[in-house]
Amino acid sequence: MDSFCGAFFTDEKAAKVENILLEFLKSFRLDQNSRELFYESEIEAMRPNVSNTMFMSRILCL
Repeated sequence: MDSFCGAFFTDEKAAKVENILLEFLKSFRLDQNSRELFYESEIEAMRPNVSNTMFMSRILCL
C-alpha cells in the first residue's frame, strides 16, 4: 500500500497474487488423500517471529 498526499493506493494485481498464494499455502497437500497440509507447520513457525519470509524448497510444474 502506497501513500500519496494522505491517500492510500492498493496494487490490485499484487493483492490478487498475494491472496492466491496464501490460499495455495493454506491448502496444498503432497498427497491429495492426506489430511496433512504441507506448508501449515512452516506458517505456524513464522508467527512467533513475526516473519514474512518463507523458503520454498520445491518447484511445482503444472
